[in-house]
Amino acid sequence: MDFELSELKQSLLSQVNKNKIVANNLANSNTVGFKKSIPFAKHLEEKGKSQPINSAQDLSQGELKKTGNPLDFAITGRGFFTLDKNGEEIYTRNGHFKVDQEGFLISTNGDTVMGRGGLINVAPRGDHPQEINVGKDGEIFADGERVGQLLISDFPSTRKFRQIGENSFVPQNERSLPEIVEQPNINQGQLEGSNVNPVGEMIGLMELKRNFESSQRVLKVLDQVMEKAATRISKVK
Repeated sequence: MDFELSELKQSLLSQVNKNKIVANNLANSNTVGFKKSIPFAKHLEEKGKSQPINSAQDLSQGELKKTGNPLDFAITGRGFFTLDKNGEEIYTRNGHFKVDQEGFLISTNGDTVMGRGGLINVAPRGDHPQEINVGKDGEIFADGERVGQLLISDFPSTRKFRQIGENSFVPQNERSLPEIVEQPNINQGQLEGSNVNPVGEMIGLMELKRNFESSQRVLKVLDQVMEKAATRISKVK
């Protein structure tokens, strides 16, 4: 009986965790560059206890949406924009950028966009450019002058990613070193949408609800059985 209760407890906890993951996917279905998480039920056995593993990242391509904004960029295929966040490199598919007062290209969160030669300044002479053009390979031209090239990074194994915030990632450990994507495919004036399918996530939520209710019914039956057993034992005594 203790074993059954333990397994049932793990099942309920797993379903609660899955519900949180699916709900977060739904909440970010319109977040630029968001990559959904996939809950899975694999378990590790450790000292006789079942330890749930929460999720894996789905890095499949999201739909590209035209914005007409010259500072919006979308990557087709592999790779991530590389940002400098307080001296630490982070990676994102959200290419919605802007120019700060000093002329540096930054993200909406204020992180500086990195180029192959360092930080990217589109106003090296002090005056903000009237026109910014970016080629498919990520080369950036401000008023016709080349000012840098976007650093597009990728990893041999995306399983070693850890998500931070809504749409940014960092490596799981120091051994997960990035590599430069030599031939990226950059689309100016476009943004990559979330890869979440809202209908699919809603179906997943309904299935989780049914499974949770089923587990609750089993728990209620077990509780009733234990109550009857306890009553009989007390009468025998």
